[in-house]
Amino acid sequence: MVDAGSILITIVENFAKLIPVRVTTEWEQSFITRFGKIREFPLDGKGGIIRWFHRPFRKVAKRSEVLGPGMYWFIPLIEAYYDEHIATRFADTEVQDLTTKDKINVSVKATVGYSIDNVAEYWRKLQDHQVSILNVAERAIASEIGARAYDDIRDQQTRKPGARSSELEKSLLEEARRNSRDYGVNIDSLSLTHFVAVRTFRLMGFNGNNYTGPARELS
Repeated sequence: MVDAGSILITIVENFAKLIPVRVTTEWEQSFITRFGKIREFPLDGKGGIIRWFHRPFRKVAKRSEVLGPGMYWFIPLIEAYYDEHIATRFADTEVQDLTTKDKINVSVKATVGYSIDNVAEYWRKLQDHQVSILNVAERAIASEIGARAYDDIRDQQTRKPGARSSELEKSLLEEARRNSRDYGVNIDSLSLTHFVAVRTFRLMGFNGNNYTGPARELS
């Protein structure tokens, strides 16, 4: 049996979607599309949209696709409103099995903190947003680890007293920021939570398919 309360809530929610007014809070950014294309608006000095009937009274400070805090109206069924929280969020990368410059196998995992700098570019250029950002961070980690010797990594991984990050983490963060610059995202922090050398073995003394000798440790 269908609950009458659930039906009423569904009707109210669908009706609310037709109300052409939305509020963007100070911890959000938003944009409006018309027929699927992101619109660009003239904005005043406070980031509010200057509509055609405002133009004799308000000066245009800039034009932007990204809308800041304020109340915005749009045309139902023709235009659509999207918003996104821009506060910093954190996520863990997958464990990566990498090789250093001197051929030492290591296992690496990190925590990435990121925030949205441009919500229009964030939606336009990324799909599966968090997965894509973590892939950018993992690519930066693989690049930096592969360019360094194991002993150098261990030395750079040590944090100095009072420091929030090590020299290695600073390099990783710089590389990740460079890779994410075009996606409307700012990577705020990148901290290694797991870094260990992985011992590997090669079986020596094979005779065809039969093993005849001991295992030799490579690292």
